[in-house]
Amino acid sequence: MAVVPMGWINAVSVIQAVVRTLVFSESEIPDESEISKLKRLPETDDLSVIYLDSYDELRRLDRQCAEVLQGVASPRHKRFLKVCQEKGLPLNEGKRLVAATKGTLQGGELQGKEGWYKLAGDKQINLVGLGSCLLGLPEWREFDVRHFFGKAVFGMCFRRVLLSVLQDGFHFLGDVLQAKKALCPTPGAMDEVIVTMAFTALMGTSLKSELEKFIYCSDASPSGGGVAVSSQFMEEPWTERHEGKECWVCQGPFDPGFEFACPALCQVALCSLQCLMDHRNGQCPPAKVCKRRHLELPRFGERLARLTEAVAMAGTIDVQEPYDWHWGHDFFTQEGKDRLEELMTDPLLAAEHWAPCCKLFSKARGRPIRLEDGTVIPGPQPVRDHRHLMGFNNVPVGMKVRLRHSNQMALKSLKALEDAPRSTLYESLEHPHGSWLWESTLAKKLLEAGYLQSTGSHCCFGGPREKWFEFRNNIPGVHRHINRT
Repeated sequence: MAVVPMGWINAVSVIQAVVRTLVFSESEIPDESEISKLKRLPETDDLSVIYLDSYDELRRLDRQCAEVLQGVASPRHKRFLKVCQEKGLPLNEGKRLVAATKGTLQGGELQGKEGWYKLAGDKQINLVGLGSCLLGLPEWREFDVRHFFGKAVFGMCFRRVLLSVLQDGFHFLGDVLQAKKALCPTPGAMDEVIVTMAFTALMGTSLKSELEKFIYCSDASPSGGGVAVSSQFMEEPWTERHEGKECWVCQGPFDPGFEFACPALCQVALCSLQCLMDHRNGQCPPAKVCKRRHLELPRFGERLARLTEAVAMAGTIDVQEPYDWHWGHDFFTQEGKDRLEELMTDPLLAAEHWAPCCKLFSKARGRPIRLEDGTVIPGPQPVRDHRHLMGFNNVPVGMKVRLRHSNQMALKSLKALEDAPRSTLYESLEHPHGSWLWESTLAKKLLEAGYLQSTGSHCCFGGPREKWFEFRNNIPGVHRHINRT
């Protein structure tokens, strides 16, 4: 920390590498416990936070709470302190957070109701006091100048435009360093001390302010700084310039109402679900592959349904290929079963919707059908009842095969919901409201396990007729929207 120059472009990388080596290699703290924007959130109650110059451990407290509040360090912190002591590294007691239940906001104070984030009050008083003492001294030493202007720069970072008043103080510091002795302050340096003291109350930022049309960026250091002005935002990383008049992948026209945006928001538009998936999976010319493929988005997977296109057009969530025969999947072959298992175990899968075939589960079978001209014809023969939920035995061979297939799809769907980790996976199963499926033991077990029963009719959502449906799901938001009993 003493020898790496602050203005060097690699300074942060070098210091962080040193600290990470001390923490993870020397102190043997598990690196999978680190909180980082480049990693998934660790699945542990002991989290490691690495800053530029420190290491903190965040722990979930229960019985240990009393010990922690008494100042007992964790085993990890003890190992880190031992390594620092062995290497003769001084510790900053001012940043000590062992047993802390509160912490400062990097030397700032947040006034929530006013939306004002400012230099902490005690630091404001300290800065004014230092300035007053400095003005009363006939000569200024190097330490005096560094002390005041260093704290001034820190405070002005809360409103960076204030840094523009500092200049002569740094020049005077250079004179002191060259003379290697205390010197009488120049009028310009004294003026800057007075102005800094006056501006102390303004060292804050309103978090409720709107963005300016022009953004000013500045950097100040004892060896010189820089300033830049920006009048427009840069394009987001890994985005494309695409006007959207034709499909990004196949260059074909868009069908009315069918335009798919890339869920990773790379700014391109696709004409079909197939082009969208080719774009995301890299199955297209390299120039047309999504530049944001490495971003891991939550995925939606449909099973035996036709919902993927609607989810894909909503955007911001990735989709798996639909699992149905339109996409070449056969549930009743080993190849089809293996593919279904791959889709179900996708680590990015976040939501899954099942809609097994309902034709042989309808309670309307056996009822006569009235045609538009008034003619009444017999309806399809019933194949189930309350005592034979899996189907009658005395049906033709062809119907037995259809029943067996229908039962297999239904049981697979119900078991998927029963076995799903409901804390991490959204699950839903759709069937008509009057379906024998809901009479099964497995379907009733889902309700006992906490699944929601959501019932509604297509006409409640713009459909042309009354057609009742029912969902089993673990998504309260969906339940509130579609439950229209």
